[in-house]
Amino acid sequence: MPSNTHSTEMIFYSSAQSPLFSDLPITFYVSSRYGGHSPKPYDSLNLAYHTHDSPTSVTSNRTKLCNALFPQSPLLWLNQTHSDHIIEFNDLSSLPLDGLIGSGDALICAQKHIACMVMVADCNPILVYNPRQKIFALIHAGRAGVCNAILTKTITKLLNTYHSAAKDLLIFIGPSIRKCCYAISPKLAKDFPSYALQAPPNTIVHTNTQNPHLDLIALLSLQLSALKIPPEHIQIHPACSCCSKDLFSYRRDGLTGRFALLVMQT
Repeated sequence: MPSNTHSTEMIFYSSAQSPLFSDLPITFYVSSRYGGHSPKPYDSLNLAYHTHDSPTSVTSNRTKLCNALFPQSPLLWLNQTHSDHIIEFNDLSSLPLDGLIGSGDALICAQKHIACMVMVADCNPILVYNPRQKIFALIHAGRAGVCNAILTKTITKLLNTYHSAAKDLLIFIGPSIRKCCYAISPKLAKDFPSYALQAPPNTIVHTNTQNPHLDLIALLSLQLSALKIPPEHIQIHPACSCCSKDLFSYRRDGLTGRFALLVMQT
């Protein structure tokens, strides 16, 4: 069963449990894989249409989850493409009926009472929040996105376009595959982006094991440090999605569903 005890089986973790976000006017949830309608291998709370799960099941799952978490609020989501494309949404008059606002992997939003979602099954779901300016960014960051610096580019846009200050930003990185389970090929280890390989040995690409392992959390942490985000403003959930049976994991299961990080500013 999910690790939390204060909410439904559909929730793995929430902002109410966060030492960094619990008292702020923003609510987030990390969904579990439980409490939905999808059959195996998507059992049961699969939230992604881009799997081979029945669209009817996915719609039922989304409806059930949103009714429990954000009743009466629209749900915005992205056609995620493992890119560094950032979509800004601040025009309520252009709210799509199905909630799909375009193709990309980061969403910036300053609106209140609109739920936003990114879906993952090992990739990093990330929330960046500026409580002073009441604006947030929600990011889907897999290996390609992290290597293309989607986190850096999104925060840079918040700094330059929205005039945020790095000292005001708060970061939550949700469950994702961690170095314990992220084995990679020797070729990928050798060809990994040069800026990552300039880090201290065995910081990002670990070669002191039988097979090389990748630590994307270490790389994200280096990117945040370069942006001068205060360390005390960063929360990294400790769960590895591949280790936890409460979460979907593409690396572990192959054909599988997607869990999500869902956010709404209140």
